[in-house]
Amino acid sequence: MSFKKVFNYIEEGLCVVLFAFMSSVAFVNVITRYLFHYSLAFTEELTINIFVWVTLLGASIGFKKGSHLAVTFLINMFPKRMRKLIFIFTTALCIGLFILLITCAVQQIISEYRLGTISDALGIKVYWYTIGVPIFTLFIILRIFEVLVKNLKEADRK
Repeated sequence: MSFKKVFNYIEEGLCVVLFAFMSSVAFVNVITRYLFHYSLAFTEELTINIFVWVTLLGASIGFKKGSHLAVTFLINMFPKRMRKLIFIFTTALCIGLFILLITCAVQQIISEYRLGTISDALGIKVYWYTIGVPIFTLFIILRIFEVLVKNLKEADRK
């Protein structure tokens, strides 16, 4: 399997694995709650944090497939050159937003590391959950750049 093929489907693969794990953990909690009248406290901690990761991976997939919302009817009212500039501007805004998210997440990780913050249910270092945010946000930025390059090449061909 080539690197390009792995790179093209890494988000989908991670989403499947994480979502299957998250669903299994939640399902086991439901079963234990109803059969044994005992709730597993750690399941909420895991599912919430993994859900954040899956959401970021889903956003990356959305950018890759070009399925995020856009106000195309307004953009199409502009001349072709202006549409290209609007696309570049909105892409820069998206990248700026996700760079800000990475910056805040890294600051959060540093803070959690320095404070030695431990999760309530599993007793693990909280930064292990938070570390997924900048990593998966980098996937989003890479996909935004990928779409930017693809769209600019297509615009030049037209």
